[in-house]
Amino acid sequence: MIWESRQLKLLEYTRLDGRSNMDLDRALLAACEAAPEFGFLRFYTWVAPALSMGRLEPEDAVDRTAAQRDGITIVRRPTGGRTVLHGDDLTYTVVVPRPEDAGLQETYNRLSEILVEGLSAIGASLDIERGKTGRSRMVQKPCFASVSRYEVTHKGRKLVGSAQRIGERAVLQHGSIPLGRGYIDVVDYMNAPPAARERLRDEMRACTSCLEEVLGKHIEARQVADALAAAFRRVFRCDREPLAVESVYSLMPAEGEARVGGTHIPNPGYKSP
Repeated sequence: MIWESRQLKLLEYTRLDGRSNMDLDRALLAACEAAPEFGFLRFYTWVAPALSMGRLEPEDAVDRTAAQRDGITIVRRPTGGRTVLHGDDLTYTVVVPRPEDAGLQETYNRLSEILVEGLSAIGASLDIERGKTGRSRMVQKPCFASVSRYEVTHKGRKLVGSAQRIGERAVLQHGSIPLGRGYIDVVDYMNAPPAARERLRDEMRACTSCLEEVLGKHIEARQVADALAAAFRRVFRCDREPLAVESVYSLMPAEGEARVGGTHIPNPGYKSP
């Protein structure tokens, strides 16, 4: 089993703006790159709706005029993947030293297993996709328009959208766990004709799910975060007292390429599962 002896520093639960959320995730990856003796675990929400675009996603994937009209912030994730609409979700971040005894697919699968275990504690009956991946036929499509191998599903419908960034010595994985159906409104901001947007909306309704639908009731983001933190504690050695966000920056390298605000980490890769 990988990571059972590893330590994770649990960050305090936060609600931040889009840019601050992504900058903090970059900071955690940089800190683990600099000192891979331990990793980080973080759960957070968003003070206002935001679109996060994959690191290599084309600029014209989203309708920026529509987003600006509706007050939607657009940010770039440090990971790959496609556009996600945040605001009605819980977002998680896990940064771990890059395992020597496991490939990247096994890493992704193991983290999905922990997510399933944690969500089962609040009554969610979930699976991990093991078969062929399903893709939308649209070129400009959001993250939740496709189901990929090792992703968390409910009766074959995607529940959690995740992506990775691979550094030399650390792996960052973060993802969105929809609480309600708000994530489907991402289609309103895709750069596509109205008819194509409506087809995409129908696709997402058919092939995705949210916790409110899975559980048959609304659940607060903090309750979900607590259940997931407990599941991670059963695998990793986690600090009981959460680490203040401000403390992360004291762990950053004083010099070098891996630093907050910079996206360059030596020989980076990314996973768009």
